[in-house]
Amino acid sequence: MVIANKNTYFCSVKLITPHFPLFIPSFFTLMRRLSLFLLLAVCSLLVAYSQLPKSIVPLADPYILLDGDTYYAYGTHASDGIEYWTSTDLQGWTYGGLALSKTNTSEQR
Repeated sequence: MVIANKNTYFCSVKLITPHFPLFIPSFFTLMRRLSLFLLLAVCSLLVAYSQLPKSIVPLADPYILLDGDTYYAYGTHASDGIEYWTSTDLQGWTYGGLALSKTNTSEQR
């Protein structure tokens, strides 16, 4: 509202305040922050996982069997039979030898 007195003008302005605080970020800002957080979380998990000790088990067509507290992995890798590996945590594996040798069967292949 403007009030005029001869050559002087007074301006009375009513400030309109929003119904929400101004410090709340917009939806897109929140999504960017969430995306960055998730990206950093995934990267840190990948780095942590890559630093775990692993053992290489060279088995084709693997089959894992649990007996008590021990896991047994069987597979076709050796040319002279089916070998097996043992583990208690599915991370570290120990070679166990041949579960079935070609000399113990009548098959030719």
